[in-house]
Amino acid sequence: AELDAVAAEIGAAGGTAIGVPTDVTDPAAVESACATAVTELGGIDLVLANAGGTFPHGTVADGDYDAWRSTFTLNVDGVYLTARAAVPHLRARGGGKILVMGSGAGRRAGPGWGPYASAKAAVSMLVRVLAQELRADRIAVNEIIPGPVHTVLADKVGATGLAGAAATTGPGSPPSIAGIVAGVATEWFKQPDDVTGLTRFLATLPDDGPTGQTFSLLGRDL
Repeated sequence: AELDAVAAEIGAAGGTAIGVPTDVTDPAAVESACATAVTELGGIDLVLANAGGTFPHGTVADGDYDAWRSTFTLNVDGVYLTARAAVPHLRARGGGKILVMGSGAGRRAGPGWGPYASAKAAVSMLVRVLAQELRADRIAVNEIIPGPVHTVLADKVGATGLAGAAATTGPGSPPSIAGIVAGVATEWFKQPDDVTGLTRFLATLPDDGPTGQTFSLLGRDL
């Protein structure tokens, strides 16, 4: 229903959109989604790998291995499978772009963030590998780091979520998003619309434009 509502909103604005629920950790599902886009929309020019998240976990020593694997499967495998499925279609168009949503967590260590931070660091390197592999095909691959954004997922991140005032609830607890923002004077919570400007800008650059780069909206250095 949510996908259909977004597609309807795009249609009302004069665009064409379809909603295709897809499990990005399922290779066949991702390939099917790309094939549907080609069939229904005529091809693929731009891919935004935006799916991601984390699962409850503690420190590396005391955390849950299944949570570690699930976090990597969603964040790293999801980008890998999305790119792998889309590349043949982008090549068929003579070029295109892949944009990947990264995270500042992949650049700054913190206790309790092991699975998510490590997964996002891997995603950042995967972007650079893809950029090198696809440069000759005129397929630009770049990473966007949006920083804290008001989403349903953000409400669940950290030990206390957005409502929490404390940065942590213990030595093995990841900091809440509220705690992270409170600890960096220049950081700010964004609305989803605050991220779309940069995304549109990168989407409309030439295919032989910047590639293998990270574009950050963080209120601090990476």
